[in-house]
Amino acid sequence: MKENSIQEPLYNTEGEQKIDIKTEFLKLLGYWKFFVLSIMICLVVAFIYMRYTDSIYKISCTILIKDDSKSNKMGNSDSKLVSELDLFGKQTNIHNEMGIIKSKSLARKTVNDLNLFISYYHISSKLNREMEIYNTCPFRAIVDTSHLQLIGVPVEVNYITTDKISVVIKDYKTSTAFDFSKKITGPSGELGTPGNVDTIIRVGSVIKNKFFSFRIVKNINYIGEPVIMSDYTFKLMNPIDVGTGYSEMISAAPIEKDASMIEITCTSSIPDKTIDYLNKLSENYINIDLELKNLTAIKTINFIDDQLGGITDSLSSVEDLLENFKTANGIIDVPEESKAIITKLATQDQEKVTTQLEIKYYEYVLNYLKTQSQYNDIVTPSSLGLTDMPLTTLVSELITLSVEKTKLSISSTEKNPYFTVVENNIATTKKALQTNVQNSLNVAKLTL
Repeated sequence: MKENSIQEPLYNTEGEQKIDIKTEFLKLLGYWKFFVLSIMICLVVAFIYMRYTDSIYKISCTILIKDDSKSNKMGNSDSKLVSELDLFGKQTNIHNEMGIIKSKSLARKTVNDLNLFISYYHISSKLNREMEIYNTCPFRAIVDTSHLQLIGVPVEVNYITTDKISVVIKDYKTSTAFDFSKKITGPSGELGTPGNVDTIIRVGSVIKNKFFSFRIVKNINYIGEPVIMSDYTFKLMNPIDVGTGYSEMISAAPIEKDASMIEITCTSSIPDKTIDYLNKLSENYINIDLELKNLTAIKTINFIDDQLGGITDSLSSVEDLLENFKTANGIIDVPEESKAIITKLATQDQEKVTTQLEIKYYEYVLNYLKTQSQYNDIVTPSSLGLTDMPLTTLVSELITLSVEKTKLSISSTEKNPYFTVVENNIATTKKALQTNVQNSLNVAKLTL
């Protein structure tokens, strides 16, 4: 007989409870005060954030860096010895250029060029708080850099008409003054007066006393007419500190590994101001190379001018020789044989002039290396028509290394290990150049 078996259930549902959504909702509703309070707190935090936090923009630009490392690939033994000391290569050169771009000296020059040590402020109509402005300010303050200037003191400007303004400066007698000529700050001292200014002047007029001198002029970038009876404020800051701040604010990096282009990036709440800064910074960086090249060109022109007198005299002497020959022999037409002799004599005289020029150049180089410590502006032999390739290569290498040292001195100290490498390269190249020039000088004198 077959028995029926009853299997045990896999789980017991008797202990399960049914969730009552309505009951749970009523429980949560009892805490409504906390929900309302949380929402109010979030709204207040959001309002405070929007009121006191400015929008941040990312501004960037790119600069193409010239790669001078190719000049190290030279065939003579002297230059090979120099190139072997180049321990860092192209990438180090890129990092050096990045250091120059971020240097404090370049940043301070850019700040002074654009007068970015002056900040402008206006009360926002939306949030009723003072905000820094730039191109939306209807005026610019032009300070007299030959005069002391107050630092950190707000100057209130209020337009009465489109060409008449009220200028107010309060409680400045214990403020700090900046001397642009000495680039130092110091207390202005007791003036013996309340230290207040409250005057009405025309736009463009100078306002001046013992501790400040400036003009208010129209901002050419401002569109429209200034708002009458609208309060503006500007303030001068220490230019040295402002330049330092900008140098720390920007970042520079290659756009990709082993690339010769550097991207300069900066974040700011005033994009127009930062765009002007990056453009001027790039321009000043490029001008560093141009100034060095211009200095070399001027030195070369001066050297050539000094030699033109001797060459002109030599050519004149050849012409005089021919005229004297004709006069002494009473002839008008010179025979062919005599012409050949005179031509040969003129050729030899020209070779003599060239050799004398070489001797003068070699003596110039030896004296230059002996008396100068920087070699940025040494005249190259190719600029004078001399075709000594080993000499030209060594001179070009010395100029390149010296320019590199000059740039490094802008962005770093002598403790920089690459600075020591560059100095060693300069010493090696200089020694090789002196040996080459002395040998060439001896040969030129023998040829003469």
